[in-house]
Amino acid sequence: MWHSPSLTLLQDAEKVEALAKELSGPAELKPDAEGSELQKKLASIAERSSQGNFLYTKFFAIGLFRLLELTGAKDPKALEGLVSAMKIPQESVSRDLMTYKVGTSCIIMPIGTSHHCHFA
Repeated sequence: MWHSPSLTLLQDAEKVEALAKELSGPAELKPDAEGSELQKKLASIAERSSQGNFLYTKFFAIGLFRLLELTGAKDPKALEGLVSAMKIPQESVSRDLMTYKVGTSCIIMPIGTSHHCHFA
């Protein structure tokens, strides 16, 4: 049976979320080709990233942040460590997560507040 790309993407996201919820902490997100199913996937991405064969997007940064949330990570160093292990530029991830944070705060901001959100 043929699946639409959006259905496959949703199924993949749900599977990764379920795997992350099973972890006992952010240390278990470390990419490892011999580790858990999730660690193997992350190791594959890290390898492609180190070779310049991975297309980084802001959605990947948001996904990494979400994985950390699911493991209960509270320390910003956890994000830095995961980003470093994934061989992705920290500056890109920081910029994209800041944009995401600003965007989501504008979405949930009550109508009539004095703040103005501007999107470039």
